[in-house]
Amino acid sequence: MDSFENKIAVVTGGGAGMGRELVRQLAKEGCTLLCAM
Repeated sequence: MDSFENKIAVVTGGGAGMGRELVRQLAKEGCTLLCAM
């Protein structure tokens, strides 16, 4: 996976399922997140 440091992501549906896992992985990679539940 490419580096996500210093990147910003908007994730809708981040409260459950696939969206939640995406948020967790992006956070581990150093991404700044805006998460809509």
